[in-house]
Amino acid sequence: MEYIHRQTVSYCKVVQRHVKIEFSIFLMEGNLEMCASCTGIEDICKNCPVIQYNDLYPPASQKRLPPV
Repeated sequence: MEYIHRQTVSYCKVVQRHVKIEFSIFLMEGNLEMCASCTGIEDICKNCPVIQYNDLYPPASQKRLPPV
């Protein structure tokens, strides 16, 4: 299994502090999967694209991004 893991520190204007954002991209059973996480998650983060992506496309689920 091939695996890419990247992390960065960025300022989030919603929670008004620096947060660590991590992206993991891996190949599983022929499908490209991506998972994103953030260390600053609070209740007000429900509109964050990182949180919305994980809710829409959970890793290893049957719901997948359309092929390019």
